[in-house]
Amino acid sequence: MGRLKDLTGQRFSRLVVVKYAGSDNRGQTRWHCRCDCGTEKEIATRHLTSGGTKSCGLCNNKGGIIKGSEKRRKTRLYGIYCDMKKRCYNATSQDYHRYGGRGITVCEEWLNDFETFKVWAYANGYDDTKSIDRVDNDSLYAPENCRWGSKKLQANNTRRNRRITHDGLTLTLQEWSEKTGIGRSTLIYRLNSGWPIKKALTIR
Repeated sequence: MGRLKDLTGQRFSRLVVVKYAGSDNRGQTRWHCRCDCGTEKEIATRHLTSGGTKSCGLCNNKGGIIKGSEKRRKTRLYGIYCDMKKRCYNATSQDYHRYGGRGITVCEEWLNDFETFKVWAYANGYDDTKSIDRVDNDSLYAPENCRWGSKKLQANNTRRNRRITHDGLTLTLQEWSEKTGIGRSTLIYRLNSGWPIKKALTIR
């Protein structure tokens, strides 16, 4: 980069510089930046260092809530999209430690392209009663690892939900309860008391 001052890693208000992005057709040096709301964009050096640009321009100063007049920014789906990125990239988010803090990210295909996310959502069963859920809670938000589900599905998929394997079948305690007709609290008591799994799941 020669004598150019490297801004990588520096913070400018709500923006953190991720990497050098070259120069535009007017010769202005640009940097790839990430806003606290999770949005990424390229910004010229002079706009960063002068304080003229303090955020991505799409969020307010209270935690990345997207504003604007476009209809898409008022939809529930767009709110889900923004919250997904906020959990992964905004360290001030109350849920960051369970997502970005654990290394959970959003795939490049979705990260800066709501329309691509929207097309996937409606093609995979989204409606206003459902929320996005990751199949593997230790992996990223991506088409191959996400689905739309009810609160019950998400509850079954939470990292805190205990999974039990019996006869080659692995289910959550709630799912075993529904399958066997034995109360979930009863199963928890039995297992915590040292009952063998087979006995806990088969004795009425």
